[in-house]
Amino acid sequence: MADTIDRREGISGMALKVAEQWQKSRLVIKSEELEFKTNPTGTTAQVVNANLGFANKQIGAFIREIQIGWKSGKHTHNMEAIILIIQGTGYTVVDEVKYEWKKGDVITIPPMAAHQHFNTSTTEAARFFAVVTIPLMVNIGSFVAEQTENAAKL
Repeated sequence: MADTIDRREGISGMALKVAEQWQKSRLVIKSEELEFKTNPTGTTAQVVNANLGFANKQIGAFIREIQIGWKSGKHTHNMEAIILIIQGTGYTVVDEVKYEWKKGDVITIPPMAAHQHFNTSTTEAARFFAVVTIPLMVNIGSFVAEQTENAAKL
C-alpha cells in the first residue's frame, strides 16, 4: 500500500520524506545476487522492486531468460514495459504482429497489448532486461494482468 503524506506538510515536507525513504533504501544489486525463478510466464530474476529493498514507487525491473527452443508465457497487463535484449535472437508477438529482435534491440510493450516472446537461437538462451511500471500501478491500486498461455517448448 502506498505511503500517505499529510498535505499540510507541503511540497518541502513531502520531498523530505521521499529523500529519507531513498536514503534508507537499497540502490545497487550485484549480478551474483540475482535469483532466477521459473513461473508460468517463464524464468525471471527480479532486479529492482520493493521486496529487494529498493524504494522505487513508480518503476521496477527484471531480467527474463528464455531457453533455446522455448517461448515465454502469453499475457496482457495494464502497465508499460521497455525491454532491452541483452543476449540472443528471437521475436516478440504484440497483438498478433511479429517483431524480430537481436542483442541490443529495444521493444516497448503498450498497456493491454497481448504479447509473447520467442527464442529462435539454436546456440544460446535469450535474455532481456525489462523496465516496467508495475510499482506505479500497484501503488495507485490499479494493476491488472492476465496470463493466457504458459511458457513452453516451441
